[in-house]
Amino acid sequence: LGPLTSVPGTVREILTLNRDIIAFVNGTDTPSNREATEKDNPRWQDYLNLHNVTVENRTIASIERLKNGSDLNADPSLPSYPEYDFFRVHFTDGGSVTRAAFLTSFKHEQYSKVGEEAGVVLYGEKLGVDPTKGLVTNVPGIYAIGDCNSDNSTNVPHALYSGKRTAVFLHVQLERETANAELAGLNQTLHTRSLHEEVRSLWDHMNGGKDDLLYAGPFEQ
Repeated sequence: LGPLTSVPGTVREILTLNRDIIAFVNGTDTPSNREATEKDNPRWQDYLNLHNVTVENRTIASIERLKNGSDLNADPSLPSYPEYDFFRVHFTDGGSVTRAAFLTSFKHEQYSKVGEEAGVVLYGEKLGVDPTKGLVTNVPGIYAIGDCNSDNSTNVPHALYSGKRTAVFLHVQLERETANAELAGLNQTLHTRSLHEEVRSLWDHMNGGKDDLLYAGPFEQ
């Protein structure tokens, strides 16, 4: 699902997993978009024909779920497991097509302007972050996790990982600030391990084992 200009790249992403592909471009198969697609992906039509990819240009009216194939008893420690969803795509002309899954490709934009208005530096449409410091932005105290940041990773496991990483860094930083304030009141000098060592220790404690549903992998990634 997406505009015609995104089809060649999207097909390349899924071709090793699935060869029964229909590109639902929802009316965007126009001369101007064909020209733009050819500019970015020369001979794209030959490429799609080579892999029997159909471009469906009819306007979509709705998508109906016919079957929910989620396996609630699946082992969460496995990298993947079969699902048997089934959908019917309805078009405005009354026709329909059935599909088992969708990969979408839509324009990215920030859901909120809070980061930009607070002074966070943007890289294109993304909030700039420092991956070595828990995804903190250029504005102290503001962290950007998930698809909104500039590390350009979009999958769900990565979003979980980045959220955990930021939570760990933020927790440690807050406690360091609290400790500094407490010891300053006692006129003593704080002697601690490095922030990196403290963060790693807390990560190991909260991340759980490999069989944990929200296990995000090793700290160093």
